[in-house]
Amino acid sequence: MSVGFDFSVQEILASVCLGGCLLIPDDDIRLDAGVLAKWLVQQRVETLFGSMSALDTVLSEYVKFDDRSMRQVIQGGELLTHSRSMNDYLASPGTLVNVYGPAETHAATAFVRTSTQPLGTKVPIGRALSGVRVYVLDSGLGPVAPGVVGELYISGLGVTRGYLGRAGLTASRLWPIPLMVRVCGCIAPVTWCGGVLMASWSLWGVLTIR
Repeated sequence: MSVGFDFSVQEILASVCLGGCLLIPDDDIRLDAGVLAKWLVQQRVETLFGSMSALDTVLSEYVKFDDRSMRQVIQGGELLTHSRSMNDYLASPGTLVNVYGPAETHAATAFVRTSTQPLGTKVPIGRALSGVRVYVLDSGLGPVAPGVVGELYISGLGVTRGYLGRAGLTASRLWPIPLMVRVCGCIAPVTWCGGVLMASWSLWGVLTIR
């Protein structure tokens, strides 16, 4: 774990600010999936943060234990895909939280999957978090209809002010919003964070990466 990684802020503060106990395994434990899974059981870990590739390996070992301590797994940093180990964990029962956010915004959306809902082939990234707005727009920066693929834009709290000393990159990634633009009946905030990520809305307002 490195405090230089943006997601580490959430990992640390989610524990220490909510009355939890932050546990960080040594390298000789975390680098061996079987050893780490046993350590999780021994420490009675309730929440596990990680990326899809790491969690897939660890959970495939963890589900071999008859343990119900780990109540939720929070995945971020990679695209969440269908995985047998994830579905086995959800059947334990457990809760999976899929968090999405590019480096320019940190966490922007979240999707919660419970033990009664196994993963499908395409896992949503969910709805916008509090203080954040997400839009799926076409090439003319107009909102697309549900089910239509467009480009994902993010605005609101958490959007960076720019890249230090890199005005060109800042201009290419962060765009000002025209004051008269309205999305879903609301005046949009001051800044968009644009990217090349393609997504679409469902009829229930849930985002899925395409």
